[in-house]
Amino acid sequence: IEFVRYDPAERRVAINNDKYFEGITREMWEYQIGGYRVLEKYLKDRKGRCMNDCMRYIKIAAAIAHTMQIQNQVDNLYLQVEENVLSFQPTP
Repeated sequence: IEFVRYDPAERRVAINNDKYFEGITREMWEYQIGGYRVLEKYLKDRKGRCMNDCMRYIKIAAAIAHTMQIQNQVDNLYLQVEENVLSFQPTP
């Protein structure tokens, strides 16, 4: 891994002049846990080393994509629940 560059137009993360990962959406690239972009941090922590765990990176990217789908479903369900919440009337 010589460098880490994300190209949103190509949906690619390049790690050197020849190697890259495809299919990485901007949302996946910007997904954060603990203030860090997960996909970027994983690669930057391995800069200067040989990328011998490509499948792990692909699985992490897939897990992020799936997590984002589930989070959207939860957000939509929450809106439905919020619409059906009983109003609270405090007693005087």
